Amino acid sequence: MDEAVDQSSRELHACVVPWREGANLLLPNAVIAETLYHLEIIPLAHESSWIQGGVEWRGQTVPLVSFDGVPDLPAHVTDETRRVLICHTLSFNEEDAYVAIDFFRLPRLVFIDESSFSVVEEDRETNDWPFVARIDVRGSIAYVLDMEKLCSLF
Repeated sequence: MDEAVDQSSRELHACVVPWREGANLLLPNAVIAETLYHLEIIPLAHESSWIQGGVEWRGQTVPLVSFDGVPDLPAHVTDETRRVLICHTLSFNEEDAYVAIDFFRLPRLVFIDESSFSVVEEDRETNDWPFVARIDVRGSIAYVLDMEKLCSLF
């Protein structure tokens, strides 16, 4: 019994989000606030190249993150319907509490522990790499977002 409790305490409930051609995002389940479908992208007056517009959600405009300037990312998926995740940024500032991230297929819940993945590439020492690591999760490549760093870019 104690072994089962110990094992479950080392597991992370995460979502594997189909995001780019042959690549996923791996996000803790608690970061995802909502999934939106069939939405309009609102132009925003913003100086950051990290913002590609905004989406309306619960009476507020949430910035939609653009990863277009990040080097070495796989191509966008072009033949599927765009969907958007509304994610908590872990910021205590209400204005910056959420960001939107686009994706193209339904996320799936997984339980991750240290035996579930291997690190392919760790944090790069560049200002434009908003990921903690690129990992192999059970045979699929996934990018692990650094939400704090991502939010500091805009």
